[in-house]
Amino acid sequence: MKKQAITIALCVKDGASVLPESLPALAASLARQACPVVIVNHLSTDHTLGLLEEWKRRHPNLEIEILTCLKAGISNARNMAWRAVKSEWVAFIDADCIASPDWTLRAHDLLKLPIGMDPFVVGIGGRNLVPLHRGVFYHALSALLNSFVGGHNSILNRTFSGNPTVDHVPTLNVLYRVSALEKVNGFDPTISRVGEDLDLSARLRQVGYQLVADSKWTVTHLLRPDLSSWLKNMYLYGQGRIDHIQRHRETFALKFMIPSFAAIGYIVSILATPLYGMEPLLAVLGAHFAVVSIDLARTARSNPDTTFIGRFLALFVVVFTHLSYGLGSLNQITKRLKV
Repeated sequence: MKKQAITIALCVKDGASVLPESLPALAASLARQACPVVIVNHLSTDHTLGLLEEWKRRHPNLEIEILTCLKAGISNARNMAWRAVKSEWVAFIDADCIASPDWTLRAHDLLKLPIGMDPFVVGIGGRNLVPLHRGVFYHALSALLNSFVGGHNSILNRTFSGNPTVDHVPTLNVLYRVSALEKVNGFDPTISRVGEDLDLSARLRQVGYQLVADSKWTVTHLLRPDLSSWLKNMYLYGQGRIDHIQRHRETFALKFMIPSFAAIGYIVSILATPLYGMEPLLAVLGAHFAVVSIDLARTARSNPDTTFIGRFLALFVVVFTHLSYGLGSLNQITKRLKV
């Protein structure tokens, strides 16, 4: 029997709210290009397992394996997934991502390109789309992610040509060469919440491998649906970024500290209020809004599908995102200094 080129890996924890949308999309993609699927149910407390088993029953023609991971930490679930595959490549997709109709077909096509045949290329990241049809908040997130001040200038949030080399490929839509994962021992199990893919990208590059991107390989990411849940997630990301920089000092860049600088500015201006009144706070607020407005206006042309109201809302979402991400970063820096 010929060895499969790709196995799909899906790790899910409490995914009952998103699986009814993401699983049918994955099945539709597999109908165009079949390949094995390994699903890891990770400590779910809702009816995720029932949804997965029903999906498997409905598609007897597909090779689907459902595993259960009882160890805490997303890294343990991802390691269980890729170690269960018998193919040369593993394609990770998150449970809250909607595969495009040609997702599996494009993944196989990528392996026929020079990047897929280059032994030093071990990670291929796809583009992540925002579900604009879900409302104005997602238009704001699209504008945010397409900007420098909101998306760290990541090319995976916008259209680009060719297959450029990148520093990082997120696990929500990525192909990994399994032999490379074996060489670096996969994901670090001590990273339990966020940043496990950042760490893996850094370690793969440290041993001489390359990561590339492809904008034609797309998923639609069902991002946090409201400002409150979005900001809570950004706080965790801020903490994760500091942990990552602590592990990999070479990845430090000033752009990752912009939210921390913004948060410090607000904290200092608020503390100065008893002495100087509201002027310092208003000055910081005005400068922050001005910088964000300029960058959002600069990138608006490259993201024409977002509405004007969405781009206007993005101004406020970016400012609050900076505060949440920055406070998470500062909190983690404080913890590190105490150790």
